[in-house]
Amino acid sequence: MSVFTTAKKWNFFLGQNPALGVELPEKSVVREKHVLTPSQILQLLALLKEPCRTMVLLGLLTGLRVGEILGLRWKDIDLISGQLRVEQTIYRGTTSSPKTQGSRRTLPLPQPILQTLLTLYEHRLGKSDFDLVFSTSKGTPLSDTNLLHRELKPSGRKIGTPWLGWHTLRRTHATLLQVAGRTLKPSWDTRNYLPRSKSTPCRYPHISGRRSKT
Repeated sequence: MSVFTTAKKWNFFLGQNPALGVELPEKSVVREKHVLTPSQILQLLALLKEPCRTMVLLGLLTGLRVGEILGLRWKDIDLISGQLRVEQTIYRGTTSSPKTQGSRRTLPLPQPILQTLLTLYEHRLGKSDFDLVFSTSKGTPLSDTNLLHRELKPSGRKIGTPWLGWHTLRRTHATLLQVAGRTLKPSWDTRNYLPRSKSTPCRYPHISGRRSKT
């Protein structure tokens, strides 16, 4: 029974219902929020080429935004302790600081992505730690828009996920965290889809003392 009907019954209100004639707004269509399944993740990783493959895996396992991934420098990654520090972002070629203090954060690197980054670092020996982890052959920032339309979207259509975008990775990461109880241990085996390397931290004595600044 409504509040108005009760008030009239108890003689607290004798007028007309003040809500008469009020038109409710039309319900807006809420876009469905998609996430990738473990099976779809494996299919996607099998199709993607580098460096997009590693960028996608990093997004899935850490929840980083694409601008934060593009802004990563080798100085922001501690390959010994297995951590990365978010210090800058790159949006459409422009480098900037994270928007909020909370966006500056240190994150653990799960083993699958750590091994991949070790392999990438091996190929970067002799270069500056201020170099971008993901860059063009000239060392300039990659375009997230180009990667989206040339790599991510076409691969998404092939595996039946035409809605796939950069933010899908972040949403999938959050879902995986909930399923895993806040500790992300991938339920899929990525080993067959990552660059193979026998590299270990001890092969890099010159970075063994480098730690991420918190």
